[in-house]
Amino acid sequence: MAENKNKIVVLIGPGGCGKTSVARGLEKAGKFKFAPTTTSRKIREGEKDGYDYFFVSKKKFSEMIEGGELLEYVIFNDNFYGTNLQRIKTILRTKNCVVCIEEHGAKKMKEVFPDRTITVFIYVPPRELKKRMKNRGDSAQHIKDRLILAKQENASRFNFDYIVENKTGRLDECINDVTNIVEKCK
Repeated sequence: MAENKNKIVVLIGPGGCGKTSVARGLEKAGKFKFAPTTTSRKIREGEKDGYDYFFVSKKKFSEMIEGGELLEYVIFNDNFYGTNLQRIKTILRTKNCVVCIEEHGAKKMKEVFPDRTITVFIYVPPRELKKRMKNRGDSAQHIKDRLILAKQENASRFNFDYIVENKTGRLDECINDVTNIVEKCK
């Protein structure tokens, strides 16, 4: 039996850069499965539990941490966000896995799955990020907090395996670029 060469594509980038849109585009193409993050934040209008995120209480999230269910997790704006380890392993059996996580999570993913993990920073200029967050209805405070974080994240983009720009109106190009990177790495 041939060795399974499925990869984990870790999409990193500031809020509003299009990580989830890229992940969903990769999934739609058929060779990838998106692994939504588990979070304790409140569900936004239009989101679906189990599709956009897995929404749980802070108590349940703490239990998941204690039970070793999470590969990594972070706290942002008093909410928990984390990656379910078993979900990643299950997806890898049949497809490439794509996740959207923060920088520290990307490093942890590389530690746990060093030969399978490809980190891709999704870059969007700061002015465009602000516009995108406003358009999706983020609060002024959330946008301010995210732009401060985006400045730090953009400065660290050279720490990842690849940088792909997600140009406004050209999502398909970004998805094709990421797909080509994965094919090259197999």
